[in-house]
This record gives sequence, C-alpha cells and structure tokens, in this order.
Amino acid sequence: MHIEEVIIDGFKSYRHRTVVSGFHTHFNAITGLNGSGKSNILDAICFVLGITNLKHVRAQNLQDLVYKKGHGGVTKASVTIVFDNKDKETSPANYEAFDQITVTRQIQIGGTNKYLINGRNVDKKRLNALFLSVQLNVNNPHFLIMQGRVTKVLNMKPPEILSLIEEAAGTKLFEISKKESFSMIEKKDKKLNEIDSVLDEEVEPKMQQLKKERSAYLEFQKNQQEIDIRSRYVTAYHYCCNKSKYDAMSAEFVVVEKVMLDFNKRKSELVLQLKDTEQNLEILRKKKEAEIGGGLRDLDKEVQSISKKLVTETASVANATDTLNSETLAVAQFEESEKEALEAIEAKKKELEKAMNDLGPIEQAHITAAEGMEKAKRDLQAVRAGMSTGESDNASSFDDTIRQAENEQAAAESERQTRQMKVKHATAELKTKKPQAVQAEKTHGSATRQLKEKHSQLELMRTQLQVLPFDKDAYDTLNNERKVLADRVRQLENTFESLKSENRGFTFNYSDPEPNFDRTKVHGLVARLIQIANENVTGALEVAAGGRLYNVVIDSQETGAKLLKRGRLRHRVTFIPLNRIAARTITPQQLQRAKQLVGVENAELALTLVGYPKDIEKAMQYVFGTTIVCTSAQAAQKVTYDRDVRTRCVTLDGDVYEPSGTLSGGSNRNKSSVLQRLQKLNQAEEEFTQAARELADLDAKLEMCTQQKTHYSETAAALKNLQYQYDLLDKTIRSSPHGALIQEVADLEKAIADHTEAIQHATHQLKTAAARIEEVEKERKAFVNSRESQTEKMEKLLALQRKASQKATQKFKAHKEVIDGLELELQQMSNDHEGFDAQKADLKASVEKAKANLTARQQKLLQIEADYDSANERLQKKREKLDETDAEMKKMAATKAKVEKEQGDLEIENKTAMHRKSRMQSELKDQADSVKHLLLSNVWITKEEHLFGNPGTTYDFQNGQDPHESEVELQRLKAMQEGLKGQVNMEFGPDVPPFTRVFVFEAEMRKGDVTNVSLDIHAPLRAQLEG
Repeated sequence: MHIEEVIIDGFKSYRHRTVVSGFHTHFNAITGLNGSGKSNILDAICFVLGITNLKHVRAQNLQDLVYKKGHGGVTKASVTIVFDNKDKETSPANYEAFDQITVTRQIQIGGTNKYLINGRNVDKKRLNALFLSVQLNVNNPHFLIMQGRVTKVLNMKPPEILSLIEEAAGTKLFEISKKESFSMIEKKDKKLNEIDSVLDEEVEPKMQQLKKERSAYLEFQKNQQEIDIRSRYVTAYHYCCNKSKYDAMSAEFVVVEKVMLDFNKRKSELVLQLKDTEQNLEILRKKKEAEIGGGLRDLDKEVQSISKKLVTETASVANATDTLNSETLAVAQFEESEKEALEAIEAKKKELEKAMNDLGPIEQAHITAAEGMEKAKRDLQAVRAGMSTGESDNASSFDDTIRQAENEQAAAESERQTRQMKVKHATAELKTKKPQAVQAEKTHGSATRQLKEKHSQLELMRTQLQVLPFDKDAYDTLNNERKVLADRVRQLENTFESLKSENRGFTFNYSDPEPNFDRTKVHGLVARLIQIANENVTGALEVAAGGRLYNVVIDSQETGAKLLKRGRLRHRVTFIPLNRIAARTITPQQLQRAKQLVGVENAELALTLVGYPKDIEKAMQYVFGTTIVCTSAQAAQKVTYDRDVRTRCVTLDGDVYEPSGTLSGGSNRNKSSVLQRLQKLNQAEEEFTQAARELADLDAKLEMCTQQKTHYSETAAALKNLQYQYDLLDKTIRSSPHGALIQEVADLEKAIADHTEAIQHATHQLKTAAARIEEVEKERKAFVNSRESQTEKMEKLLALQRKASQKATQKFKAHKEVIDGLELELQQMSNDHEGFDAQKADLKASVEKAKANLTARQQKLLQIEADYDSANERLQKKREKLDETDAEMKKMAATKAKVEKEQGDLEIENKTAMHRKSRMQSELKDQADSVKHLLLSNVWITKEEHLFGNPGTTYDFQNGQDPHESEVELQRLKAMQEGLKGQVNMEFGPDVPPFTRVFVFEAEMRKGDVTNVSLDIHAPLRAQLEG
C-alpha cells in the first residue's frame, strides 16, 4: 500500500484545494523554492496519519494548522490521502476488498476534529489500528528523519540502535498493545473483585437478615393469636373469681361489725373497774413511800452493785493466786532443769575431751599396725620367691635383674656408638654448608624472618584458641535444656492464664495516674497477697477477713488519692494505706487465755495462719489481727464469751461468734472457698514466674555461649587462614635453593644437638646398669646364706603384725563411734541450753507481775467486803418495815394485773377486728374495682357472661383447661412476644413475599469503581459477572 495523491484544503499555506499527485511507489522527493510549501505537504501527511506531538509539524495547537489560524476567511482545514491498495499481501486487515483507501482528517475552528475512511466517520482509535496494521506509526520518534538526524543515527549506541530497529520493524507496537491489554485486564479484575465484595459483605448478609425477619414475623403472628385466645379465657376466669369473692366478703363484713359493737361495750366496763383498783393501789404506795422515805431503791442498787464487784474481785484474786502459784512452780522447775542441763553438758564435755585425748594414740597405733602388716606380707612374698627386696618394695629374681641390666648396658653402648657416628658425619657436612647458608641468609633472609613471625603468630593463636571458654557439648546441652524449659513455661503460662480468667474478679486493674508512676507502691488485693499452708482453715480465714479480703494495699494515702482521681478505676475500691492504717491485734495474754480454755491446738490467731511479705504486716494485722480461729463451735463459744478474752471467733465451718452476743453462719459450709482458688492461682503464678526467670537466665547463658561460639569460630577460621599462609610460605621457601640450604643447615644443627643429648643419656645408662649389676651380685650372695632363717622369721613377724593390726582396727572403730555419739549429744544439749536465759528472765518477770497483781487484788477485795457488809445491814432494816405493806400491795397488784390482762386481750381482739374490718373494706373496694375494670376493658364479658363456668362451653373452668396453667402459659407467651418485638420487622405482612427486594449499588466506574450495577438477589449474579 502506497500514496497515490494528497488533497490539501485550508491547511497551513494551502488556502484553496490543492491536489498533489504522481507519487512513486518506492521513492519520492519534493523540491521547490523556499516558502513554496514543501514542508507543509509533509506536515499534511503526518496530520492525516494522526501525529500527536504538534511540534513535529511546527504548531502549538490545532488552530495553528488552519490557514492563517482562521483569520483569512477559512475556518477549517482538511487533508485527504488516497492510498493504492492493489497489493493485497500488504493490505490492512478487513480492507482487502478495496483497491483504493481514502483517509481524510478535518479540523474546524471551535474544536471539531473528524476522521473519515472511505468517506465514513471513524474514531481515532480505529484510524490508528488501520495504520498500525501496516506498520505505520507517525508517533514513532524515527518516523521522520529531519536534517542532521542521519548523523545522530550513525552515532547511536547499540541499545538505541536496537530501539530504532524495533520501532522500524513495528514490534514495539505490540509491546505497547500488550501493556495496554494487561492494564485493562487488571482494571476488569479489580471491578470484578469489588462486585464480589459487595455481594459477600452487603447483599448476602441482607438476604440472611430478611429470612430471619420473616421467620420472626411468622412466629410473632402465631404467638399473638394464641395470646388473644388465652387472654379471654384467663380474663373470664378472673372475672368469675372476683365476683364470687365480692359476694362472700360482703356477708362476712356484716358479721364483723356486730362483733365490734360487743367489744366496745365490754371495754367500757373494764375501764371503770381498772380505775377503782388503781386508786386503791396508789393509796397503798403512798403509805409505803411514807414508811421507807423513798431510799430503798438506791440502797438496793448499791448492795447489788457491791455484790457484783465482790464476786468479780473474788474470782480475780483466785485467778491471780493460781497464776502466781503456776508461775512460781514453773520458775522452780525451770531452774532445776537448767541446773541439770548444765551438769549434763559439763559431764558430756569432760567425757568427750577424755575420748578425744585417747583417740590420738589409738589412731596412730592402728596406722602403724596396718603398715607393719603390709610390709611383712611383701617381705615374706619376696623371700619365698627367691627375690631381692629394696627400698622401693619392687621385687624380682637376681638372674632376671642382672640379665635386664646387661641388656640395658648393651643397648646403651650400641646407641652411643651410632649417635657418635651420626654426629661426626653431620659435623663434617655442617662445616661445609654453614658458610653457604650464612651468605644465603644475608641475601634472602626476609622470607625466613617472615616465616618465623608467622610461626610465632600461629603458636600465639593456638594458645588463644585453647584458652577460649567455649564448650560445644555444654552449648548443645543448654539448647536442649532451653527447649524443655520453654515447653514447661508455655504449659505453666496456659495454666496460669486459665486460672486467671476463672478468677478475673480478683485482679486489680488501673491506669498509671501520672507519667513514670511507680507500680510497686500498689501491692494488690489482700486476697492475692497471702499464702495459706493449711487448706482446712481457708473458709474460716475468708469469713474472718470478710469484705477486707477485697481491699487493696497501697503504700500511702497520697497514692490512693491519685488512683481515685486519675487511675480510671472500673468499680468502687477500698484502699489500705500502710502509713495511716490503725493496725491492732489481740494481746498475748488474751491468746494464751484462749488456748488455756480450749487447748493449744484448738485456737489460733488468724494472723498466724497466713503468710505474707514483711512490708505489709500492718495491713495483715488490720485484716486478721483481731480474730481467733477455733476448731469447733464449743471452743469458739468458750473463747468469745470469756471475760478475759472477749474476742471475735470464727469456726472452721465459717460460723462467727461476736462478744456482743450475735452469732452468724450456716451459708458457707457447701461453698467452694475463694481463698483456695486464689491459692491455686498464686501458686500457678509463682511457678510460672520462677520458670520464666529460669528461662531468662538460661537465655542469658545461651547468649553468652553463642557469643563465645562466634568468637571461637572466628578465631578458628583466622587460625586456619594463618596456617595456610604459613604452609604456603614454608613450601615456597623450601622449594627455593637458598631456602632449602638454610633449612638443611638448621636440620643438621638440630640433629647434632639431639645426637649429643642422646650420647649423654646412653653414657648415664651404661654407668647405672654397671652399678646395678654389682649391687645385685652382692645381694644374691647374702641371700643364699640366710634364706631359710629369713623365711621363718618373716612368717612369725607377719602373724604378729596381723593380730596387732586387727586388734588396733577394732579398738579404733569402737572409739571413733563413741566420739561421734558424744559430739552429737553435746551439740543437741548446747542447742537446747541456748534459749534458757531468755526463758528464765521471762518466767521471773511473769512471777513478779503475778505477785504485784495478787497484792493489789487482795487489798481491793478487803475494801469491797467491808462496803458490802455495811450496805447489806442497812438494807435488811428497811425491808423489815416494808413486809406488811408489800403483802397488801401484792394483793391489789394481782387484781390490777388480772383486769389489765383482760383489758389487753380485749384490746388485741378489738384491734384485730378493726384491722380485719379495714382490710375487708379495702378488699371489697378492690374486688369491686377489679370487676368494674374487667367489664370496662373487656366489652365482650357482658355478652358472654352467661357462658362462664358452664360445662361444654369455651369457658368450662372445671372440665376444660386449668386456668392457672393457662395464666402461666399466657405470661410465657407475652414474655416471648416482648422478646420478638425487637427482632420483628413490622414492614413484613402476611401478603408480602420475602426475598423480592432489589439492591442497587452505584459508584463511579472511573478509577476502578462499580457504576450503575443493579443486583437482583434472586439471580445468580456471581456467575454472570464472572462470565
């Protein structure tokens, strides 16, 4: 396909329609004068081909392409190119049927821009596709070769030339199309994902919601019908019951009014009778007061008060006397025990000292006897075997010893001669080569010195590597231990978190009230701070602490104020500030008295049954310091109400006895103890914390080992590298002639030194062997003369030594056991005696205190007895005068009491009747109002009242459904209906079919969003969209 002609109209300098024809198939050139419009013809061709960069056609905008920019009376520009399309092989796709293809582009002032192919309007995209199909791309930077461009092409680098070839061949166009296709596919995928997201997140949940709403509405409608039926039935029953009650109560009200009239009549009679009796009694009372002068009551009170003091003080004196006697006896017994203990200790010390003095000789005799027996055994064996014995106790036969010495002598002589010969040859060779080596050392000595330095470095690095504290086995062991410990920490953490979630209410959570707040100021809940060793007392301790168990212990009231103000507490909290809390505990005397009453094992102070950190002792005293835990109710009762104790007690079952007389309990026996659960939580926390701490320590050790391993590996690698350098340098030196010569001289010197040392050693061996032979010869001659007598002598000596050794051993062991026993007994006695002084001082102080107390009590008792005798005498005289008057007054008082009792009984009956009448009036009104309300609120009752209670009707209350069960069912249905109201969508009705709604989602399709998509929830949308 090639150009046949170009038709230009209104384009740049061509005002009128101009036809340029006569184009050659392969090569064309345009010539003419300057300004004749040659370049404008090329611009017109590029204009039609769809050039986008207007700078290539020397224009700023499309309006510049119109003749004189539209000011010359021409408002549009048009260029048409006629292509020859007879060659079908190069024809554009889908245009094979056309022999000519006409392409036109028009622009008009104001913005219209049209493209035409064979006279038909097309868009720019289709036009570009036409030209790209025949590999024409006007926007290719190499499409137009301008002046000077050829030189630039010749100077291009290979990548630029490749790009030029790709542009010319048209392959780059396919790359661009490929990128555009991928971009479009990515946008489509994004749109599809967004539609899927809308379906999953909005449409499908809405469908499920509509299903639930329909089901709820149907249930609601069904319940409402059942409620209406049962409501009528129950209402009818209530109406009948209320009406029946009203009729019965009206008749009873008349009877009550008649009874009240009788009561009022009898009441008036009793008032008159009581008035007469009181007047007579008052006359007698005045007579009595006149006789005694009104002082009897005060005198009686005085006598009673003194009597109580007398009884109390008598008991106190008796108790003080018993206390003094018991304390005095305890001191005497203690002093006697102390004296006996001191005497026993001194006796035991003397016995031990004597035994220790005797041990030295016995032990030395034991060692000497054992050594003598062993030496006798060795000597006897040597004599029997015909061997010699020496100082070293090594025995051998005389011939073997001599033969061995001669062999050593011959070997040493041979070795000496061989070495002397080697020294001679080496010395002669060294004399020749050493001057040569000295000269070579001077000429080529740097390499040798470098080799020596390398060798020194190697030795130093080997020493450093040996002293490095890295042990691979220990490192592997630590890794294995860490795995096991990490698994254990995870298990303990899971257990702790599980128990923590079960006891979530016993965690005190708060926010820091200020930056850098010190959390150690908040110790925590009392229940979490204590440890209990005996689980049997957890229930009692929980009751003893009560609400204080949930208080929070803090260091000061300032910390509490900060937490209350800015700690963001979730609920009310009671704080126990350690600097302000008034801690109080019962006295030791009270506790001792309690234990005397019920036994030491049956009463304990609650504070002593819990463990806690020392710094929160005041808080623990505040919580547990004033309560005693008793094992039984009887023990608690004795302790609580004893006048010397008077302290609150709690039994193991949780029953509380107060000194004021109140008693509470009974509800804790079958309940699981909170403290038991918290003890498990605390134990789990402690185990987890300990394991985590061990893991952290192990990690620190492992980290240190890892660093040591790294250092060891680095040092080993450096040593290997240095060894390689040394070997390479040594090999180089040895391979060179001068190096080989120097090394040969060094080897000769070393060999001469070794041979000389070996010669000296062989000479010494020769002398030693000769002396040994001479010594053995002498011993053999002496042994032959005395062998039999020596054997007999040695046997006797061995028997004596064995018997002496056995006896010494037995004596030593027995004496050692005696000393061990004495030391153990003395240690125990000394430990027991250490606390005697403090105990003795306490006992004497208790005796003095008891004496002073007894003296004071006795003096007080004498004074009280004298006061009692005086007051009692005066009281007896007064009472004698009142006996006659009292008898008469008692008679009158009995009459008055009888009348008052009858009057009181009558008043009670009257009030009962009045209350009954008032109640009946109220009930009658309520019944009447109830019947009236039922009639007004249920109009249908008037029409159907004749059916209520009749057999065979809907309102058959006896044979039909039980009214009470119907009422219960009605309440259940109403409650269910109330619950359904919040779930029912009242837009649903019986005629509205579910699931017919259409959801529409609109968004901008630009930027990858969905637009104008209507989704019917009945349609298989996902399949359609994916298709």
